[in-house]
Amino acid sequence: MKQRILFVFLVVCLLAIGAKSQTAQEVIPGAGWQEGWAASYEVLSYEGDDLFFLINGGADLYMEYGFADVAAVELSHPQKGNLYIELYRMDSDSAAFGIFSLRRGDISIEIYPAPWAAYGDDVLHVWNGNFYMMVSGGQMKTATLETFTKLVAYLSEKVPAENELPGVARKLSRPKGGHYAYLMGPLALNNIYSFGPGDVFHTREVVVMFEDNQKHLNFYYESEPLAEEVFAGVRVYMENSGRFNDFQGDHRNFHAVDRRGNRLLGKYGEKMIQVTVEEAKE
Repeated sequence: MKQRILFVFLVVCLLAIGAKSQTAQEVIPGAGWQEGWAASYEVLSYEGDDLFFLINGGADLYMEYGFADVAAVELSHPQKGNLYIELYRMDSDSAAFGIFSLRRGDISIEIYPAPWAAYGDDVLHVWNGNFYMMVSGGQMKTATLETFTKLVAYLSEKVPAENELPGVARKLSRPKGGHYAYLMGPLALNNIYSFGPGDVFHTREVVVMFEDNQKHLNFYYESEPLAEEVFAGVRVYMENSGRFNDFQGDHRNFHAVDRRGNRLLGKYGEKMIQVTVEEAKE
């Protein structure tokens, strides 16, 4: 009986490892994934630093999150039109979720146990385990939503996953029409708001909540002393860098205005720094 239990356990483990180890090229929908679809060219695939050959202007961001490999292809259908697909295999579920949350922007989201899908009229973003998929349907002639739905189902079947959220994001309510992003470094942060050169926040994990004309940036740290030390450095930087005006602050709060007239409110809490950026009214 014990041997049987051990055997079943090993099989489950091997299946899980196998699913995680599939490359993007092995997973991406190719020619014949659905009847009538053909590939315009052979699937392109890159790993590591070679990602720059595919997206020269944005590869560093994927590297920051933790990138394994990518595959890209254009698919064509005589009646439905053309699709372009990029499938990224990241180092972890958290990394894939981070890229998904950043790339989808404020497009509405439909949430399943797995995968998560966000779609507009001609674009689809999918997070499934350690994979992130972007689909451009700008050259579709018809049946775009139907095709998007089939692509989501295909990825879910090809790579069974649970979509494990990063710890700091698990306590957040699921974004039903809301908008938040998970950042894993200073490059991602600069996509949301630039505090200037360097990395004064020692950025590791940030959850950004978007609400009307405000951005709430929540910086998380490993310990309370580290968070307190970073906050002290941020206050000194903002008061003396020349990038901010009307600075006021103490050991737990600050207020400042940037060059564009946006108001910044910062506060320090247990293992966390929160900065709210309130956009100036035009």
